[in-house]
Amino acid sequence: VITMAIIKLRKGDDFALRATFTSEGLPYDMSGWEIESSLRYANCTPTPLTTAWTDQPTGIAGISLTEVETMLLTVGEYELQIRATSPEGVSTSTAPSTVRVRD
Repeated sequence: VITMAIIKLRKGDDFALRATFTSEGLPYDMSGWEIESSLRYANCTPTPLTTAWTDQPTGIAGISLTEVETMLLTVGEYELQIRATSPEGVSTSTAPSTVRVRD
């Protein structure tokens, strides 16, 4: 389970989040799982985010864009989506979160 509020981002700032996977409030071992994430604006092609495990045994991943990459975003609301794929190939997506980009 990933819980996030509305995330505010100013164009030209670094974008960095920590995603924590848990089960019943305890860290969930994500060893062997793959992870990816993206931002989608309106009907446009999603912007892939840099996504990597920082501690797979405790289910912690980092999600980011550089300041140069955020400068290219359009002002408005984006949908943040995170998908994890099990070692057996089963994909699970989080509920989308909102990222509000401003000048």
